[in-house]
Amino acid sequence: MRFVHFFLGLVSNERRLEVWHSVDNGPATRRATLAYHPTSARRGVNRLESVEEVVLSPGTAGESALYRVSLRTRGENGITLNATVPLCLLETAKRRDQFTLHLDSNGNPWHLDYLVAATECKNADILGPLRNLIGPLSNRIPNFLDLKDAVTKFKSQVLISKPIEGARPKLQELVDTPDGKPIAEQSFFQKYWFYIIPILILVGMSSAAEEPAKGGGAKR
Repeated sequence: MRFVHFFLGLVSNERRLEVWHSVDNGPATRRATLAYHPTSARRGVNRLESVEEVVLSPGTAGESALYRVSLRTRGENGITLNATVPLCLLETAKRRDQFTLHLDSNGNPWHLDYLVAATECKNADILGPLRNLIGPLSNRIPNFLDLKDAVTKFKSQVLISKPIEGARPKLQELVDTPDGKPIAEQSFFQKYWFYIIPILILVGMSSAAEEPAKGGGAKR
């Protein structure tokens, strides 16, 4: 029963964003739905739900092609968060990518960091020198970045970044006075008299007890 309540709580608090992608200035196609929970501390509840068939923009991409990804919120006041990486990096990373969604204090997204598991392009076009030699016939050589009707499989990770609340100052409550004036600052004795008076009494009692003992010693 507790698991059911926990699951219902997660579902009710879940928020969803549409993920779209494209290559260069080609038409964007829907890639997935990003589901996240702004209040949950569990990383596993934030995920990317891919559509049945993920298709990149048709056409052949060159070495300088850019892969564009965007997150879109629904509604009239919806926002779009964009990110771009070189397409060859995505291919070098074997389409392993990471979405980091930054949230404000209300759990609303305001920034997207998109990373792939590669820092430099490798084998962007291993047949590039051969293409330059044969000239017009180079179009007959396939390019591994040929994305026409390509169905792609991604391995994605979703992270959530939330603002951290710092320590709040402790404010002293204002005390109303009959005349409306602020209370005057107390002196040291006024603040700590209940400590000072008992100490003075103990000192006085110990002094009184020592005087008879000194007098008895003088008679001898």
